[in-house]
Amino acid sequence: MPGGHHAMDDHARLEALLADTGGAAYVCDLDRLGANVSRFLGAFRAVYAPTRLAYSYKTNYLPALCREADRLGLLAEVVSGMEYEWAVLCGVPAQRIVFNGPAKTAPEIGQALADGALVNVDSLGEAQLVAGLAARLDGPARVGIRCNLDLDWHGRSSRFGIAQAGGDLARAWQVLTAVPNLRIEGLHCHTSFDRSAPSYRRRAERMVALAARLFEREAPRFIDIGGGFSGPMPPELAAQFDAPPPSPEDYAGAVGEVMARAFGPSGGPELWLEPGVALVGDVLSYVCRVEQVKTVAGRRVAVASGASHDIRIVPNRYNPPLRVVRRAGAGGDGLPAPLDLVGHTCLEHDVIVRDGAQALAPGDIVVLSNVGAYSMVVSPNFIRTSPPVVAWRDGGWQFLRRRLSARELMAQFPA
Repeated sequence: MPGGHHAMDDHARLEALLADTGGAAYVCDLDRLGANVSRFLGAFRAVYAPTRLAYSYKTNYLPALCREADRLGLLAEVVSGMEYEWAVLCGVPAQRIVFNGPAKTAPEIGQALADGALVNVDSLGEAQLVAGLAARLDGPARVGIRCNLDLDWHGRSSRFGIAQAGGDLARAWQVLTAVPNLRIEGLHCHTSFDRSAPSYRRRAERMVALAARLFEREAPRFIDIGGGFSGPMPPELAAQFDAPPPSPEDYAGAVGEVMARAFGPSGGPELWLEPGVALVGDVLSYVCRVEQVKTVAGRRVAVASGASHDIRIVPNRYNPPLRVVRRAGAGGDGLPAPLDLVGHTCLEHDVIVRDGAQALAPGDIVVLSNVGAYSMVVSPNFIRTSPPVVAWRDGGWQFLRRRLSARELMAQFPA
């Protein structure tokens, strides 16, 4: 059940929640994170035992999720100085932080290296910067190299990492290995252009080949193939994709077999994975109310107290799974399906569900599931402040993130 409790089926309890939250809220089911970690990690370790997960903070940095990921033994994968500090504030030791990102600043890199975090180098220029900063340290500096695999991603090329073509990767390797106290622990790659299991097999094969070429004397500590994995979803969402989304077992079979063939099923470098969507996609639901219904030029429209920008980073063609919780004694003042569920904003593209298959009436509460990834972290204070995050605990709603008031938002502007 979305939200993990019968409260998500109780109109009165949901209405009381919306009355306290400005008409919209994210509801967190923290138990799902543990279940997703267990299945994902278990699938890979069954094929290649030395597998480790790093939780992608950019996907959802709700502190409750970050702390639970750390408790479960996951590394923290961050891509900015803010996220690095966030991980530290959540109690994650620096030695368990993986610092990625294409635009890390010198102070951020210097702090991470001094703390003992692992910094993945994204460009030749950054390699030169890292080498200079590492040389000033009294102790060891831990780095990895983010590789641009130069694969054909359906006619697109990734802008991230250091390309082997043209010689930048070889030059970065020379720059970094020239620093005595700097240790290159492994190789990293990431792209989300293609989420299919065969594409992960291809990148794993390339990474294994690169590791053999670069680490001639000693195998790397890790090979990290990034994130971008599909996560658990109900059939009505999976059916909207052009091909069935891969399962953890599909990914493990593709990637783990490559690693096991190269190093044996229980030996060799650690395989690092950086899932975000696969771990938290179904951990959050989004709750809002139907405020008005109308028909405009033959188009049936239900206006909600929520907004599409709260649940998707960019407009797309996928409708989130929707469940309707109707008020007691609801009459016949609704509209039949198909209809569009639209948001409260004054933007034409604010469509939460297009051609929805359920009738809606004013006062109905809609629960949209599978919105845990790239939702609350990018939800803006636009027209209304970003919704809070709650969980049902001990017979009531507990706030995991508050909603800002207009006064609190105004306080961020000094003049």
